[in-house]
Amino acid sequence: MRISYLKLVNFKSYKNQVFEFPPSRDDKNLILVGGLNGFGKTSFLEALYLGLYGAQALHYLGRAGFSLDKKKENYSKFLNRAFCGIAETDNMSITIEFVDENNDGYRITRTWHFDTNRHWDGGTDDIRIFFVQNGVCRRPVILDEWDNILANDFLPANLAPFFFFDGEEIKELAAESMVKQVKSGIETFLGVVELYHQLEISRERPSSLL
Repeated sequence: MRISYLKLVNFKSYKNQVFEFPPSRDDKNLILVGGLNGFGKTSFLEALYLGLYGAQALHYLGRAGFSLDKKKENYSKFLNRAFCGIAETDNMSITIEFVDENNDGYRITRTWHFDTNRHWDGGTDDIRIFFVQNGVCRRPVILDEWDNILANDFLPANLAPFFFFDGEEIKELAAESMVKQVKSGIETFLGVVELYHQLEISRERPSSLL
């Protein structure tokens, strides 16, 4: 599947912006986003992560300076910073659609609500997901199925860094030793990052352990 549509509402410098991507041709299946420094390229990348993975994306927002420690607090900080400074409404949303060669796939919208002081209310993400058939949104998807859909039909969170990356990350990676590059790649591919994330969740909810 491929990303076909991205809409950002009150996300960072994007007050209301839609991006549409044509289907790939032959072996030309890469999407390159270019622009001057400070023109929103990293924000675009962060929107993809957040829209697809929500709080699970926090670990991959390295340039935001956050880690998995104090995850909920850091997630709240990131959202508060991301809320557009000139927003005229109390919500921020990211909509992503990904489809196959027949224009069948999924559309997901995550919405975050903010109080009168422009702070995220701290609740759960408001998520709405729909099946897309021939380019048209149809029936809703059961939210409990979303992680399996990402893993089976698109891209699980632990593999996302192999496909979503920016020039600064590539530059930094190239400057590292080969051993560190290989170690990072193997850990990500094997899901060590995601395993650590799940262990953190278990620590917060001991009763969920079997």
